[in-house]
Amino acid sequence: MKKMIAVIGKITPVFLLIFLITTGCGGGGGSSSNINPAPSLPTPTLVPTPTATPIPTENLSGSIYNITDNTPLEGCMVNIDGTDYASAGNTFGINYPLAKSIHNITITGANNITRETPFDSALENMDFYLLPSSFNVEHLRALTTQIDLNTNIIYNQNTLRWITPPHIVIYNQMPNGTDTTHITAEITKILTEFKNLGLETISDMTWEIFDGPPASDPRWIKHSTNTDEHYVGYLSDNSIGICVGPLQNADGITFPMYSDASGTYNGGGITVVYRTQAYRPEYLRILRHELCHALMGAFHPFEIIPETDWPTKLEFSIMNYVHTGKSSMVLSEYDLNCFNFIYGRLPNNMPPDKNETPITASSDTSVIILTDPPGF
Repeated sequence: MKKMIAVIGKITPVFLLIFLITTGCGGGGGSSSNINPAPSLPTPTLVPTPTATPIPTENLSGSIYNITDNTPLEGCMVNIDGTDYASAGNTFGINYPLAKSIHNITITGANNITRETPFDSALENMDFYLLPSSFNVEHLRALTTQIDLNTNIIYNQNTLRWITPPHIVIYNQMPNGTDTTHITAEITKILTEFKNLGLETISDMTWEIFDGPPASDPRWIKHSTNTDEHYVGYLSDNSIGICVGPLQNADGITFPMYSDASGTYNGGGITVVYRTQAYRPEYLRILRHELCHALMGAFHPFEIIPETDWPTKLEFSIMNYVHTGKSSMVLSEYDLNCFNFIYGRLPNNMPPDKNETPITASSDTSVIILTDPPGF
């Protein structure tokens, strides 16, 4: 019994402490003021989910054709700014994000040479005339080669062309005063041939006949290589001077032609040798050849393509000399397709078919369909 009392005596203080704490927590008296209540949490504020601002879009539609015969090119992939859009047949209608004012379009396909160009977002409709994959691009780029005739250094194979319709001045007297009216008449006939091709800009060119030798025209500029035996000069201000004069080792020369960095012609000159019968076919071929230099930005393909490749890579062209076996008396069908290509693009088109200047609604890039050479 003493043992039990002893145990109870030890437990009693603990019991009383527990009792006091218990009553203290449950009471409403002063003892409760020493107990801190649990802190209240703030009510969370709901943040609405941000609404994404819609990206504006623009539409571009059009059709895709073979530039040589106007037949539809089907199965092309149209890519705008890195996103592919398949064409439906040879047509496309694309709704693309309008994230900037200038966009890039690339058209690829098994049947065409890849076309790449920037365009202005204000352009809503554009038909594309592409080179077929079978087209002899090596001849085309040999034709468009830019070369320094003094050093024979090739600049590039980008295209040159006129943006402003050129004005032609034809001089009907040689430097020594010899009358060349009969040659002037043939030149105007051939200019009419080129004008009637229907190529934009060239179809709007104009000409005048200057009654006198070139030196009597204040617009005429003698070139630094000019001599009494080799008469060469030119006009500026979007004009071309054509005269008859003495030449050394040449029947005709287009030198110089001037262009700016954008590949746009802005002046030049042509000299052809004197003939008593200008209507002879060979002389007319010379006139056409020189005008292709001056109006079409054409060079000599046979001087770029190695002679060993002439049989397979050189096409019949008025720009080839007779000794190549691939010379034409008139503009060949291949010439016409090449010139249609040059004037169906903005200047400075780069291989294989790329431009860096954007196409706009006012761009002069019309294409005509030349299925047969004209009856010159």
